[in-house]
Parts: sequence; structure tokens; C-alpha cells
Amino acid sequence: MDFQLTGITRPIDKLGRIVIPKELRDVHHLEVGDRVEFGNSPRGIMIAKQSPACDFCGKLDAHMKIFKGKKICPECLSELKEEL
Repeated sequence: MDFQLTGITRPIDKLGRIVIPKELRDVHHLEVGDRVEFGNSPRGIMIAKQSPACDFCGKLDAHMKIFKGKKICPECLSELKEEL
């Protein structure tokens, strides 16, 4: 996954916080209270809106597990174990 730089800059404050520009929040539908995930890329730090859904079936589940960077619900995990 590649990303495009926008030329928009923001300073990091004493607590390590950065304000995400309104233009980018609007484009990516980020609202107050939304959670974001951070990741590494060869080009720098990635920030993405967190999706609570299972990466395999799309179901929302409060008991999601993370395996190799993928979110998996208990049902899909059980199905995967059976397949193995």
C-alpha cells in the first residue's frame, strides 16, 4: 500500500500529539471519538481509521483477536482451526 503526501504539515506538541487536518478528516470520514490505528511503511508512519469488523467476514464483534495484523472474530478463528 502506497500513500501520497499532501504537503500539509502540523507540529508535534510536547505530549506527542498531532492535529489531523480537517480536509483529511473530511475525506476519510473521521469524526470526534473515532479510533485510528498506526502502522509503519517504507515511506513513513501510516494512520488509518480503525475498523472494528473482522477482516474475513466483516462481522462486528467485541471479542476480535489480531493475528499477523488481521482482525479475526471468534467464529472465523474457529473455522480456520477446523480447516487446519
